[in-house]
Amino acid sequence: VRAFTVCEALAQQHSISVERISLAEDPQVLGDSDRLCQVFINIIANAISHNDASEPVVQVISRIEGGNYVVDIADNGRGISKEYQDNIFDKFMRVEQKRSGTASPAGLGLGLNISHAIIQKMNGSLEIVDGPLPGACFRITLPLHDGVAEPEQEA
Repeated sequence: VRAFTVCEALAQQHSISVERISLAEDPQVLGDSDRLCQVFINIIANAISHNDASEPVVQVISRIEGGNYVVDIADNGRGISKEYQDNIFDKFMRVEQKRSGTASPAGLGLGLNISHAIIQKMNGSLEIVDGPLPGACFRITLPLHDGVAEPEQEA
């Protein structure tokens, strides 16, 4: 929820609809809620900033699947070409996007690398997958709280 609030102004600035589709009721995962929020903000902001569709949409779809909390963040932009997908989580990796008359990608290319490391430290995974929309889709998978330890906070 915090990530949506933070990204709301960016979405309005880019005239992008961000749809939240939750198929999971109050899932609890073990981990640092601030770092998890950072990951969601980074991926949602990327989906907003790099979406070049004529009617841009970002969907955030969450569900419970096999003891995991799974979140897909998908957009209907041009996506990430196959040539970049194997290295998308590498440090300083930036995909060339020709927008606003410039071929220079924005940012330092650290956000996805850092997000990937954060999710791995929470015993989860962050990957690029085929999604429900024609653009990029990033999937975050985190183990659900199993009752052994106290959850830090819900995601």
